Amino acid sequence: MKSTHTYYFLETDSKLVLISKTHSDSVTQVPFKKLTRFTPPKQAHELKRVHFSQNGRVALYIDTVEPQRVRYQRLKDYAIIYQMLTTSPDPK
Repeated sequence: MKSTHTYYFLETDSKLVLISKTHSDSVTQVPFKKLTRFTPPKQAHELKRVHFSQNGRVALYIDTVEPQRVRYQRLKDYAIIYQMLTTSPDPK
């Protein structure tokens, strides 16, 4: 699969920061509201990346032909496990 030559960073679960690997001064910030909601992969040239955060997992579907085109899907199962691990039981 073709590489996008771009770094993808989640920032505060509200936006995605894209930094070019070849031009590190080229930074693009994309709010989640501007990303396309998840639909099953449409093109063979989409690359799936899963990122973890306190609020759950986010799957990013990155178009390798146009790296600025990113779709996302929030994955809930990790958030439930995180809550279970960080919540202390009630003392009785």
